[in-house]
Amino acid sequence: MMTSATSYWASRDRTYGSGWCNHYWDATDQPHRRLLVEALRRMALWTSIAEIGCNVGTNLRLIASAFPHARVAGFDVNRVALAYGQDRLDGSFVCADVHHLPLRDESIDVIMSCYALAYVSPTDLPKVIDRLIRVCRIGLVIAEPMVGPEGEVSGGCPEWRHRYLAHLPGRRTTLTTVSPPVDHLNGIVTWEK
Repeated sequence: MMTSATSYWASRDRTYGSGWCNHYWDATDQPHRRLLVEALRRMALWTSIAEIGCNVGTNLRLIASAFPHARVAGFDVNRVALAYGQDRLDGSFVCADVHHLPLRDESIDVIMSCYALAYVSPTDLPKVIDRLIRVCRIGLVIAEPMVGPEGEVSGGCPEWRHRYLAHLPGRRTTLTTVSPPVDHLNGIVTWEK
């Protein structure tokens, strides 16, 4: 039986025990993480970033190290992961899913998603992307599974492949391929207003 993505990720600690947080925190050498930092270096000057689906904050940890001036915030549905990150990183960690972000329009310079939008259904994706565009002042960084047939992928919870470029206004957009892919994450889209 498939569960919702929110239920699946919110209960990860009950499924995998306590060691998974350490595993995620230590996974700093995956190729997409370096590419995320490089993408942020190419963006217009920014001082605040929020990651959707931040888990324990591994990406935010690397970003804070590369950009010491930055204010970092993370959103996730797993309270154990958020507490783990909050104990190790100077930033704001909030329990929320992508559909209910407690953010005002133009309140954060950059919004980043790393394998979180893959859990948003195709019918909800345009509304979610529109909301993320309104919340950011400078741009979006979207690191997700992007290559392969569009549509639902079977697994422990509903997961989709989307054509993200089709949902972004034709402004300054770049696509970077992640090779080799990490799990199924194989692309990073950077979009600037």
